[in-house]
Amino acid sequence: MMNRLLSCLKKLAIASTGMAQDMKKEISNWLDSIIKEEHVPENIIVLNIGIYEAEEGYCLYLTGHEEYDEDNDSWSEESAYESPKYCHVHVDMEWKDFLENTVSILKEYFSITKASKGLFDGKKVTTGFDDGDLVRIV
Repeated sequence: MMNRLLSCLKKLAIASTGMAQDMKKEISNWLDSIIKEEHVPENIIVLNIGIYEAEEGYCLYLTGHEEYDEDNDSWSEESAYESPKYCHVHVDMEWKDFLENTVSILKEYFSITKASKGLFDGKKVTTGFDDGDLVRIV
């Protein structure tokens, strides 16, 4: 009985790791395409990667804002820039786990990629669900 339980837990851990890798690849490819193909107006000081639950998984989108207040997320309600590209991530995951994974992926992405140049250069980056608190990434 114990061996069967351990085997199931190992399979679950492997599956979730694969899911996280797929998620990382989808998000990274989406951000790479935005960096390569889009231009943000000079007046944008913060970019927000918004998240909402979709029918099959989650959807990420990018908006730009002229104002930022670390203590009050209401600045995110008015956007001055919206990317036409969306990232649909098809995963079966609780929203808290999805947010945690997304924050981790974004922190890694912005720490090791060319994202610090071009589109995201010198701008703050946040993420979070539409109806929740935002997390500052950069």
